[in-house]
Parts: sequence; structure tokens; C-alpha cells
Amino acid sequence: MPRSPVFLSAAVVLAVGLGAGLAAALVRRGSVEGGPLIQAESSSENRALAPDPLLDPDPQLGRRMYVRCQACHGLDGAGIAGNYPPLIKSPMLSAADPTAAIRLLLIGVLRSEHWNGYMPPFAEQLDDRELAAVLTYARGKWGGQAKEITAAEVAAVRGRR
Repeated sequence: MPRSPVFLSAAVVLAVGLGAGLAAALVRRGSVEGGPLIQAESSSENRALAPDPLLDPDPQLGRRMYVRCQACHGLDGAGIAGNYPPLIKSPMLSAADPTAAIRLLLIGVLRSEHWNGYMPPFAEQLDDRELAAVLTYARGKWGGQAKEITAAEVAAVRGRR
């Protein structure tokens, strides 16, 4: 049975579009079978094409990591009375020295004299960059003018545990 010209035209457009999409994805990825597709002229051009995540952190990473926290601390940071503390105006979040906040996220809390809820340790679940990002996000949102926490600060506290 012969195909109509419209069907054949649509098939060609689809094949060309899929091929172009695949090529674009490979170029964005930067390699095919381990070899570079497009080689930049100099190392400064390479940095411009692919920023180092440690030097140019993802500004949304902390917000994405906070999803793990919001079931207990709430989307608004208000916590759950009697069980999970609010993050709003938390002295630990707003402290100039972030060591206590970092340690809390690393080791968790079984129970405290004021809160019945359990906070799991995140030392095995989040890397230094992710822990720094979520703490920086919470400090920026509810900790007043608290400074950004770096992955290096988290690594230093992790090493002292």
C-alpha cells in the first residue's frame, strides 16, 4: 500500500527533528564514547562553558534539599508544636558560628527536653555541599543575617565528629 506524501513528509520531519535533538543532547553532554565533540580553544573557554559547581554553587540546591526537612519543620519553617522546633528565629540558625547547626544535621537528635520529635542524622545521606546548601538556605530564610555556610566548613566539622 503506497504512503501518502503527507505521511512521508511527516516521517522525514520527525526523523530530522529526532536526529537534531540527539545531536544537541550529545553536544550539551560534551562527549560521545568518552571523546569530546567540541573542544574549546583554551581553558578559560572551558570554564565559561561548564562552571565548577564548587566555585559557582547552584543557588537552588538548598531549597531542593530542604524538601527533606519540611515534613517536620514545615514549608514555612514554623515546625510542629511540641514535636519539631521552628526554624524561624532559631538561635542555632542565626548564630555567627555555624558549628552547632552543622553538627546537628550531621548527627541528628534522638530527643530533647523541649521536643519529642526525632531528627535523623544526615551525615550519610547528604554530602558537604548539600549540607552547606540546605543550612545556608534555612539561615537565609529564617536565620536573619547569618552568613553562608561553605562545604569546607561542613567538611571541617564532619572531620571533628
